[in-house]
Amino acid sequence: MLFKSLLRKIIINIDYSTYSLSELNEALESIDAHKYPENYKRLKDELAKPNRTEPKATQQIVIAKNSTKKTSKALLCIVLGLFILLRSYCNYESGVIYKRYNEPAVASLENNPKKFYLFLFFTISARGFITAYGIHALFSKKEDNDKQT
Repeated sequence: MLFKSLLRKIIINIDYSTYSLSELNEALESIDAHKYPENYKRLKDELAKPNRTEPKATQQIVIAKNSTKKTSKALLCIVLGLFILLRSYCNYESGVIYKRYNEPAVASLENNPKKFYLFLFFTISARGFITAYGIHALFSKKEDNDKQT
């Protein structure tokens, strides 16, 4: 009998201050208010504290902000890659690669075809890597969000 009363006192004196908000809500769902009124009161008091916030909700806000940054960077990479592809196509059609507009040509198909195709190959390769990175970042972000929710 003495053992039962000691055990009951140990069980009754639960420190809810160390519990997370989700654990407190779970305890509230499972506690018997009639059998353990002191614990129920302590639990309700702990839940009523204004400094109790769900860390997961705060993390989701931070994740959402980071997701928009990642999405913006991914879309920027895709647009930049497509711009480089368009520029490479224009160079291929004209047969001349310029440093800048109205400046002497870096390479032309007539004067130095090897150099022209080498430059064209590198610009198309760069475009491919930039666009692939953007697409990868965009889809890996969506997979990360699916895993977290």
